[in-house]
Amino acid sequence: MFPRKTIPRVKNGRVQRKNRDTITAPDDYTLGASFQIVRRAPGPNNVHVVDEDDVRRFLSLLPDWSTLGVGIPAIVIDANRQEFEGCYRKDGVIVLTSWPAEMVRDVPLWHYDAHWEVFERIGVPCEIVEASTNEDVEGDLEPEPFARCWFEPHTARDYTLMHIFLHELGHHQDARTLRRGARGDRGEDYAEAFAFQREQELWPRYRAAFGRPARAH
Repeated sequence: MFPRKTIPRVKNGRVQRKNRDTITAPDDYTLGASFQIVRRAPGPNNVHVVDEDDVRRFLSLLPDWSTLGVGIPAIVIDANRQEFEGCYRKDGVIVLTSWPAEMVRDVPLWHYDAHWEVFERIGVPCEIVEASTNEDVEGDLEPEPFARCWFEPHTARDYTLMHIFLHELGHHQDARTLRRGARGDRGEDYAEAFAFQREQELWPRYRAAFGRPARAH
């Protein structure tokens, strides 16, 4: 299994559950002797929200990247497989995926509650939607309220770099610093805590480096 960052999907007020045992990261990357950033096609109806230059600029903002990056042979910008937004592989590769061209996301309230500060910081407007019971949907679960979040290309980029990538970097840090002989890694809680802490530390430098798109007149 590979640790991965997912955004749970909601359809008609019902969380779309996945069989987590079937989620895998691609393993067909050809790795070179030195660190590389690889970009692949985004896939049908998808777009990449980060490119190689974005990743390089972001890495330059990390004051301890020379230490954190030890053991990461590649960062791969890959196609969206509808399974994860980011993934840390056991060989150290970090995968960031493309986004659907339609960037409005409906997420469960528990996911919104855990990430609202990130959404607010990068400027993603969200609203709580009361789920309708009039939809003709399958499943036994009752519809529940959810959060609808309107991403744009620049905020999807910000979220990918400032949260998804940092989350996966947290998994790498976890694996790199795990006490020898320990049973397994410290998991999602460690990676999330790492991401949240680094986001707050990096935000002023990130905003200065990446700026904001000009408003349309």
